[in-house]
Amino acid sequence: MKDVTILTNNGVNVQQSLELFGDMEMYDETLTDFLDMSQEKLASLEKHRVANDMPNYAIEVHALKSDARYLGFMTLGDMAYESEMKSKAGDSAYVNENHPKILEEAKRVINLAETYLGRPLTTSFPGLATSVGQPVAPQAPVAPAGQPVAPQAPVAPAGQPVAPQAPVAPAGQPVAPQAPVAPAGQPVAPQAPVAPAGQPVAPQVPLMPAEQNYAKPAEPIIQTSESGSIQFFPSDNMNNIMDQSLSAINQATAAQTMTVPGVKQGIILIIDDSNLVANFVKKIFSANYDVLVANDGSKGIEMANDPNIRPKIKTCLVDLYMPNVDGFQVLDNFRENGIFVKTPVAVISGAEDTESIERAKSYPIIDILAKPFTDRDVKMCVEKCLAVYF
Repeated sequence: MKDVTILTNNGVNVQQSLELFGDMEMYDETLTDFLDMSQEKLASLEKHRVANDMPNYAIEVHALKSDARYLGFMTLGDMAYESEMKSKAGDSAYVNENHPKILEEAKRVINLAETYLGRPLTTSFPGLATSVGQPVAPQAPVAPAGQPVAPQAPVAPAGQPVAPQAPVAPAGQPVAPQAPVAPAGQPVAPQAPVAPAGQPVAPQVPLMPAEQNYAKPAEPIIQTSESGSIQFFPSDNMNNIMDQSLSAINQATAAQTMTVPGVKQGIILIIDDSNLVANFVKKIFSANYDVLVANDGSKGIEMANDPNIRPKIKTCLVDLYMPNVDGFQVLDNFRENGIFVKTPVAVISGAEDTESIERAKSYPIIDILAKPFTDRDVKMCVEKCLAVYF
């Protein structure tokens, strides 16, 4: 059994996360997805920063903020939120100044999560070395005459340094072991002790970083429904359907499931660059539906228009805030190709993004799932779409 104190003792708000996920199994699954996609996400974030592409930087750092907060990494979430607001305002100076801090905190939480899950620690982070001014791999210092100074640690075949060697004094005698020092002159995290045979003992839990020099922002919110999802229905007829009680919808869904036991009822398509919603949908509906996931808008358009997939789609959930091809471009394609005619569509949006929510209402969607949401909110949203399948 995993030791959750590895997380809680290092500032992770697991208790708040469980209000969302319900149990540690779901939390661990989503945390694993977060780690699997972390390198790609950080690389994309760095690419947009270097290109001074503030709109797409805002989208990527928004996704990082959401995932971090859902998983209880509140410090990373708050830092990402500040940069999201600044990048939306086009403040590239602020973004460039604070980007290294985000990467350092991301490295901390990723290594912390890997320790908790028993995975090997990630040692390379896109953009981190160049952002903080450190070389990617330590180079051997060279004396004025072109000769290397004190001998460097030998490297194992896999490219990892072996146990650190004692530094050598000018007379050739080893000096007392020195504590490694970080670039700013502060001692680095304690090193793992070594057993007599030269093997490291159990990994140590990473320590919390020093206090960050920023204040927690006050994030704007809007009024949401009791379930956390903002409802929007395009017609009086749709309103009448949606006014059914949740119990009636559940009964209808159960009856549909029982008609063909053991056979999948169709496809639920999720178009979202985060796997959070997909994990909820899989957990709740995978026994009766095939859940397909497109992690970007272009792939979602391709899948929704595939003649082998399109007729089987019973519900589609679209995240509005994705890089490159965003949710509105997906909805435009759906409108142009008549997908709304046969496919109930709900959109996913941050509750604070009132402008996007208002814009989404111009499309014939069934519902808006507002972040932050719970597994119950996701279930209700999908069941509403399934209940009105045309």
